[in-house]
Amino acid sequence: MKLILKQHPHLINHSLKVVSLIFGYLFWAILAQNQNAQININIPIYFYGLKNNLEIESQENLKVKIEGRRSDLCKLDLKQLAAHFDISHIDNVGEYKIDVQKADLFLHKKFKLIEYSPQIITIQIKEKK
Repeated sequence: MKLILKQHPHLINHSLKVVSLIFGYLFWAILAQNQNAQININIPIYFYGLKNNLEIESQENLKVKIEGRRSDLCKLDLKQLAAHFDISHIDNVGEYKIDVQKADLFLHKKFKLIEYSPQIITIQIKEKK
């Protein structure tokens, strides 16, 4: 056995390199998942509380930039994100402006809202035909 090791000392060094490479990758993977990242997404806008005899015209999406841990952002179901606005107080036909607030997005507390646009949504309320 000693004879083989004396003839091929690079075999021991090679094994050490492979083990070091595996540990290095695992260490990187663990740290990379805990780093913060940002994503830009378009989320749909929903209105509720509209009177039965009225209909609404508005833009369909809101541009949002959120920040969170990379692992949490990877698990985020983008189909569940939306902006919700209560318009039950609107009784008349006309143009209305709605201020977008962070609370309208129902964003989980582990995510940070960086920016969103537009900050004011213009809607048109019309009578149903």
